[in-house]
Amino acid sequence: MIAICTVISVAFGALFVVAPEACFRVFTQDPEVLALAPMAMFTLAVSMPTRCVMSACEALIEAQGFASFLLVISLVDAFAGRVFFCWLFGTVLGMGAFGMFLGYNLATYLTAIPVFVYYVSGMWLRREGRKALAA
Repeated sequence: MIAICTVISVAFGALFVVAPEACFRVFTQDPEVLALAPMAMFTLAVSMPTRCVMSACEALIEAQGFASFLLVISLVDAFAGRVFFCWLFGTVLGMGAFGMFLGYNLATYLTAIPVFVYYVSGMWLRREGRKALAA
């Protein structure tokens, strides 16, 4: 599943970098919004490697019944990641809108890394809930 997500993520990431305005034009014709498209889509493309890992690994963890782990990861992602990184890059480092977009998308690494480590470590194979799913 990670391979399929990777192919899709690479394709969309390339589209985001090559034709950001075209992606935004599907939703709006507002010139002020379209002016932000290259910046927003570039930072989104930076986070695409995490998205392929997150969707596949989180689906496995959810199917396994380990929702409490995903809840903790999601809370860290939301507050320690997205809010903090947006504030850090956008305000503290003075990067403005680019910093906000970048912080929001870099925060996905806080989610992707732990779920990927959980997956590759094989810890999910040793969980008690997995035995119930296999039965």
